[in-house]
Amino acid sequence: MTKYKEWLRRYLPAEAFAYVLTFLTIGFTDTITGDSLKAAIYGTWAGIIGYYLLFLIRQIYDSKTNLNTHGHKYSKANLRHDLVRILIEFGPGSVVRFTLIYTPLIMGTMMKVVGDEYYGQLITTVLADYILFYIITVFMYEKLKKYDKMVEKHHHEHH
Repeated sequence: MTKYKEWLRRYLPAEAFAYVLTFLTIGFTDTITGDSLKAAIYGTWAGIIGYYLLFLIRQIYDSKTNLNTHGHKYSKANLRHDLVRILIEFGPGSVVRFTLIYTPLIMGTMMKVVGDEYYGQLITTVLADYILFYIITVFMYEKLKKYDKMVEKHHHEHH
């Protein structure tokens, strides 16, 4: 499997899940409260939480499966390890994606360069949410995979 297919298989379902969760939450909140601002905030947070929660659940499932295969049980230490892996993979990209300094700076620049508010915001969103976030996140994911191989090799050499 090519790396691109692996990355799509890894990240695309979470993106789809987050979008569905965002739009359902926006629709539900707007219907119940009639407050579109509140609906947008709740929808955004639902999508963000759903996205990362899906990865955490997947990470825990993979860890439990791997441990069970080797006759071990999942522990609090394993949970800490899984949380750290998620933070390592997504933390740097998320910081770039969600910083208040980065987005307004790029958005303001794009609006001036493009000469249109809407398209400037659209370009900024694509840059922040997809290009930069995933370049950083995929880089961290690949580093984690190399680390896992190194640890596995070390483990086999000493047992």
